[in-house]
Amino acid sequence: MSTLTQTNNQKLQGTWCVETASVNGETIVPVVGQRLNFEGDHFRIDKDGSQIFGGQYHVPNANDPLHIDFEQSETEFMAGYWLGIYEVTDDHLTICDNARDMSLPRPTGFTDGERENCILIQYRRVAD
Repeated sequence: MSTLTQTNNQKLQGTWCVETASVNGETIVPVVGQRLNFEGDHFRIDKDGSQIFGGQYHVPNANDPLHIDFEQSETEFMAGYWLGIYEVTDDHLTICDNARDMSLPRPTGFTDGERENCILIQYRRVAD
């Protein structure tokens, strides 16, 4: 793993809570409150203590925007490869990915025209 990839991976480590989630500008209420945990190269998404998704994740390189790939393999619902982009600033994480429709290409940006039909999720880091 390159030093840059290791640094990006380290920034993601820990637990994040969904503050907002939307597709095409419409809020996806059930996603708000989910917790995303990164530990090593593993991710897990829970809500109210119950696992929803999980598997391996990978931050391939120094793309702009930064790329993130999820291999959701721990539950049958939405199992497969999610291609996304992300940005970390202080205690905030923004991810936009194609998890809802894995036939879509990776989003190219965080604005509506660059992420049509992809889910945009904003997280806040949870203190350990």
